[in-house]
Amino acid sequence: MTRVIFYVGIADRRAFLYRFLHRKVFLPQQTALIYGSEEAVTELDRMLWEEGFLPHQRLDSDSGDREEGGDGEESGNEAPIILTSTAPAPEYSCDIFISLTAEVPKALIGRFNTCVDIIGTSETSKQAGRERYRYFKDNGYQLEVVDMSKK
Repeated sequence: MTRVIFYVGIADRRAFLYRFLHRKVFLPQQTALIYGSEEAVTELDRMLWEEGFLPHQRLDSDSGDREEGGDGEESGNEAPIILTSTAPAPEYSCDIFISLTAEVPKALIGRFNTCVDIIGTSETSKQAGRERYRYFKDNGYQLEVVDMSKK
């Protein structure tokens, strides 16, 4: 069963996501799939270059194949961070799944061991986070909440 970790009270979601990817994915040699709108994925791709490079690749939005990505290598050399705006093939797996969408990507969640949900401090972010939490709780997922406002 997928474990869902909610990081709440995040004032700067962009900075938190970069630190999370560096500390929890890149340094311990984990893999992560980040799913979001084309706009969100493009912005994240740019951030992973500008904030201090983290190796990453984008999945091709038409075929689901890996593009020559942010690590500058052909797709045979897999980067630890994969960005996509489309659902990956069913056999695709990684250690951590992060959705940047407001709704629960129901078709994807159960395919990964750990799902990370980042909830900001705005009322809109909190309300959407509550709705996702309720969905996960009602469907029997293992839940964990980490309050980052106190850290």
